[in-house]
Amino acid sequence: MKQISVPLCNLTQEPNINSSLETQLLFGEKIEIIEKKGKWIFCRSMYDNYKGWIKNHCVSDVQLNNFQISNPMSYIYNKPNIKSKPITKLFFNSKIKILEKNEVWSLCEFNGKKGYIFQNHLTSINSITKDNLIWVENAKKFLNVAYFWGGKSFLGLDCSALIQLAIQSLQIPFPRNSNDQFKSKILKNTTIHDIKKGVLIFWDGHVAIALNKDHILHANAFHMKVKVEPFLRAKKRIENSYGKIVGFKEFNF
Repeated sequence: MKQISVPLCNLTQEPNINSSLETQLLFGEKIEIIEKKGKWIFCRSMYDNYKGWIKNHCVSDVQLNNFQISNPMSYIYNKPNIKSKPITKLFFNSKIKILEKNEVWSLCEFNGKKGYIFQNHLTSINSITKDNLIWVENAKKFLNVAYFWGGKSFLGLDCSALIQLAIQSLQIPFPRNSNDQFKSKILKNTTIHDIKKGVLIFWDGHVAIALNKDHILHANAFHMKVKVEPFLRAKKRIENSYGKIVGFKEFNF
């Protein structure tokens, strides 16, 4: 087992830089190496079982990460000073090893180097509360982020990545693809008459989060960003592209 050692790692369908993007892996994400081919590694994500090819320079030995990034993006600085030189940046849900912390800064370890990250951008992995409404608030952090097929970060993401990131922020495993999400055993069926905050609305190939009975939040290719819009207006438009809604689901935790 290895872990991702770069802020954002593309996982592609074939061992080729021109191959289509399947998803992206985040710093600290654990993988199983299945095959090596030149400068490429065929691997499986331990978080969602997604398989694909990544560059071999994107992995390192596993380290004990005890915190995760809770801000859409955060910088690691050379010194505990906002004017110091940034070493790198990390994205929401990236796992990091924190060595020391105070009220403002935390000393972290990044690929054998040490740096400082803003304390309020971190959440201890051991103190996460599995509250079925907190994940919706986490999804809202990505409002207006650009739509990007296969993306899984503040730089761009798709509809199912938005859901997965929000749920996995609670340390709950959840599939990457919307069709697999629909089949997840941690979801239970509900109806259009019982739409409320946190209900997932599924079309064939698309998913949105209900904020209430009248509005949804979703990453979509029509607006090319994460957008809040009236449910009925979006429903009519999406049905023209994907067909009718296949189900309504809510989390059973």
